[in-house]
Amino acid sequence: MPLIRSIGNVPGLGQVASVTSDRGLVCIEYHAWAGQVPIRHRRDAIAPGAHPVSEALLRHLEAYVFGRCRDFPIACDFSGLPPLHRAALEEARKVPYGETRTYAAIAARIPNGTAPVVRDALARNPLPIVIPCHRAVDEGHIGAFNGPLATKRSLLAIEGSAAARLPDPPPGSTSRIGR
Repeated sequence: MPLIRSIGNVPGLGQVASVTSDRGLVCIEYHAWAGQVPIRHRRDAIAPGAHPVSEALLRHLEAYVFGRCRDFPIACDFSGLPPLHRAALEEARKVPYGETRTYAAIAARIPNGTAPVVRDALARNPLPIVIPCHRAVDEGHIGAFNGPLATKRSLLAIEGSAAARLPDPPPGSTSRIGR
């Protein structure tokens, strides 16, 4: 069965595309457009269409933006991800709404995990917001993000997190990681 790609609009986020499998959500793309090549970790065939998981995702994202949703009880399909990457995502998903954890604290809960490995795995998170990588920070500063740090700050602010006011990373360090 091919993966299904659905696009919808979420107030405050714009066009959002989601790719789903029969096992759950595979990836999310913000600022999406119809002809966009999906950023994903799997190379399965993709067909456009509607999917119940995608419809639920759009409802949850809209509620999140307006402060009415604290978690995403949506099935995720992590197949194709390296085990350590998957472990980092699963551990980040456990960080409660409005709270943060350092990369080191997340790594301490993963066998063979290290802060740099967790940071890199979260920077390549295929399911942003659903897997709240924005809740992971570095010691003493806001940490990295796969996008503008202003977006990370706005997500933390939606949740009322004091971490939204953390300083930027020191000059010369990488604050934005591309996929």
